[in-house]
This record gives sequence, C-alpha cells and structure tokens, in this order.
Amino acid sequence: MSAHPPPALTATVLAWLSAWSATAQEAPPAPWELREVEAAPAAGEASRISRSVSKQFVVIGDDGSVRSVFCAFAEQVKGELYDILGLRLPDDDRWRIEILINVSGRTTDLHGRRPVVSDVVVANGAFHLRSRVRLGDTFTREAMREEILSLLLAEMTLRGIDPRDLEAAKRASVPDWLRTGVIESVASRRQDRSGETFAAIYRSGKVLGVSELLAADPGPMDSVSESIYRASCGGLLNALATKHPDGPLRIQSMLADLAHFEGRGIDLIAKHFPGAGDSPTAIEKWWALEMAEMAQPTVKNVLSPAATEEALGACLQRRLLERVTTASSEPSAGPDPDLDESAAESERRRLWQIFRSRKPRETAEGAPSGGPEMPVREEWKTYDLSEYRKFQGRENFGRHLDAIEAALIQLSYRAFPLHRPIIHEYRAIVVQLREGKTKGLDSRFAELAAQRIQIARAAADATDYLHYHLATGTRHLSGAFEDYKAALRELERPPPPRSDPLSQALDALDKEYR
Repeated sequence: MSAHPPPALTATVLAWLSAWSATAQEAPPAPWELREVEAAPAAGEASRISRSVSKQFVVIGDDGSVRSVFCAFAEQVKGELYDILGLRLPDDDRWRIEILINVSGRTTDLHGRRPVVSDVVVANGAFHLRSRVRLGDTFTREAMREEILSLLLAEMTLRGIDPRDLEAAKRASVPDWLRTGVIESVASRRQDRSGETFAAIYRSGKVLGVSELLAADPGPMDSVSESIYRASCGGLLNALATKHPDGPLRIQSMLADLAHFEGRGIDLIAKHFPGAGDSPTAIEKWWALEMAEMAQPTVKNVLSPAATEEALGACLQRRLLERVTTASSEPSAGPDPDLDESAAESERRRLWQIFRSRKPRETAEGAPSGGPEMPVREEWKTYDLSEYRKFQGRENFGRHLDAIEAALIQLSYRAFPLHRPIIHEYRAIVVQLREGKTKGLDSRFAELAAQRIQIARAAADATDYLHYHLATGTRHLSGAFEDYKAALRELERPPPPRSDPLSQALDALDKEYR
C-alpha cells in the first residue's frame, strides 16, 4: 500500500470547512463546483474530528458516537465500490485525496431540506472533497451511500491531476451514466437483486441504448423514466465489468482517462473496451445482445406465490389434438323458434343436401352402414394432469409425462419455497403414472389442490397486511409521485386567454348569451 497524505488537517482547512457548513446552499451544484477557497485559521476544532480506519474519511461533528458510525459506514461503502472495481482492501487502497464529512443536527429534526450537499475545492494547493450532512427527517442511508460513492469516484479521477490545472480537473468530472451505473451495481449486489428489475424493464421493451444513456439528462425525468435510466446504467456497467477480460481494471483506466480524453462518451467506451466494438453501431449491437442475455432469469430470481401458482398450473397442462364430430360438439335442438317458416324450410333443405352428398360408411363386411357418416373435425383441447384418464390410453402418453416432469423440475429452481414440496409431490405422481399405478391418485390430486388454495389465501392475506402497514405506518411521504401530481395540476390549470379575432368573437357571444 502506497503512502497517503499526512492525516493532519490544517487550521485553514478546518476554518473554511466550518464556514462552508454554515453557509452552504441547500441544493448541490450540478456538476460539483470546483473552486479555490481561502479562510483564516480557527482553533478548538481538533476535538470534533474522527478519522476512519483508512484515514481517508475525516468526519467532523459534536457527537463522537455519530462520528464513529459515519466512519464505519464510509469504509463499508468503500469496500463495496472496490469490490465492483476488482480491488482489495487494504492492499489496493491508494487514495490521494481526503474526503471531509461534516455532520450536524439530530435524527429527530424536522427541516425538510436536502440532507447531503457536496462539492470539490482547492485549498492550500490540494484538492479537497467536502460533504455536509444534516441529520433529520429527510436523511436516509441510501442517499448517504450514493453521495459517498460519488465522492470516491471523484477522488479516483482527480488523483493524477495537478490542483493548479483547474481545467483538467473540470474535464475529469464523472459522467452521470457511470456514476449511476456504479450506484446501481453496488445496490444490486448488496440486495441480491440479480438483475430482476432490469429483466422486467427489458421485457417491457423500454431499455435505453448506449447512445441514449450517454446523452440522457436525468434531471427532468419522472420516476418511471428515472427507474428505466438507472436500471439501464446498472446493466451497462455490469456488462462492461463482467463480460470483458479485466473488466474492472478497464473501468479503473477509464476513470483515470477522463481528464485527458477529448471526445464522445461512446468513443471512450470503445477505447477502453475494444471487445464491445470499434464503432457506435458495433457497440449498440453488442449492448442489444448483452441486454437479451441479462434479461434471462436465474435461480436467484424466486417467483412470487401468485407467479408460482400460475406457472405451476401451466406446467401441469397439456394441449392435445382431438377428433370430434359436429353432431357431438354442436348438438342440435331442432328448429329455432325465432326463425320464420321459410327460414326453417331453407335450413332443412341445406341439411338434406349435406346428407345426400355424404358417401355411406361401409361396415367390416363391406356392406353400407345403416346411417350417414357424421362430419368430423380436429380441435385442440387442454387437459390438466388430474384428468389423466382422458389421455392415458394414447401412444404418446409417456412423452406428455416426460414434458410435464421436465417443466416441474425447471420450475422448482425458482418456485416460491412453500410450493416446492407440492412440486415434488406432483413429480412423484408423474412417476407413478409412468409405471401405470393409479390407485389413490384422485385423493392426492384433491389434497394438492387444497394446499395450493391455502397458500394463495395466505399470500393474499400477507400482502394485504403489508399494504395496511405501509399505509398506516409511514412517518413521512416519499415524494415518489410528486412529478405526477405536478403534471395533474398543470393539466387542471385553465388555458391562457387567446387574442385572435375568432376567440374574441366567441368570448363576446358567450358573455352575450350567458
């Protein structure tokens, strides 16, 4: 592990950090504003400082226990990022820039303001990454996690840049798609989502292409568009990191190259990931193939109780081609009383012509049968495994059982845990049918059907309880639907008056006859 800067904060840095904490804006600059700062020395701040294990995070605050929690949390997030980048702690920890976190307030405060504000400054000839945290009703661990990840990525891009070269430092700003991709990738690994959200979006056909991702502005997006954008960024970063040799190392080199590369983002990807393609068209084709592969469910994507029940019902069904006669499938009840006499007579003539045109069937001795041949047609019918008697005598009965067993085995990998014993029981029934043993099957089918109904009711009750708890136990609004409410208010607003002659004439008539 290479040497780090000395872990001592100068009085000048402490002074401008305290002054910034008192005067910082509620909304962070976008991108972070890079500027030089000056301040006079201040005394008595050393007792309010705690350092993390790696010495990179400097937490300032009045409460020592809060500072310790923030130091441990920051190191945990750092480990998650290094895992994405293929780095190990502490062997590969080569940080160069301190990250200063100023914590104020209490968790019981109600202020409704943005909880975390960060920026990059130059003081005493060195870069400093600052983050002001205000505890309260709007503070969340996820927001803090995202901010620490953003600060760590910014530190990686600024390591090899001279603090006096502000233009190069501004060019080293981490693109939003890359920052969002890292955040989503970390969240996916921590929550073990295994691309479930991405697969759902892919099946809807709304995943963005590479060019659209690099040019997208997440600021004005609504919640649905932002979810699609974030999932697509996470999928792109995972594809770059896992589908290429030395993918994590290539991401590191791409971060270090941000300050020196001049060109489009898609060209930057092509430079550091040649396997993805050497042109925008090739990269788009590669991304389309990667999306299709990542959308495939894995054994970690466990189905819900309702989805498992639906899939289980489909596994137990077989479609068979049946030969049915028109008379048996469409029985006639005589002339329709709603038809008049001429229509009924025409219908009788039509049926008589059909009767005369049919060739008489021959008996086994070669003699004509005593009646006309009935019209026969083929149609598909669906049978459940519990109706095995209706297709047990077919020659391909064994193949149908094999298909049902294969579908049950595939479903058992992703089935809801309560359904797995039921699936095992159905597989045992298939084996028994293959051996020709049918004793007691009807009662077993009835018991399994009752168990499935019981699981469905329990799952519905649990869902209702969770919805009730969510509706009655939430302490504050999430704000996830604020954009929809704003759009509704905009639609309900009356349109502005028009000044064209036709509109003025209509307004005058409306006043006259009102």
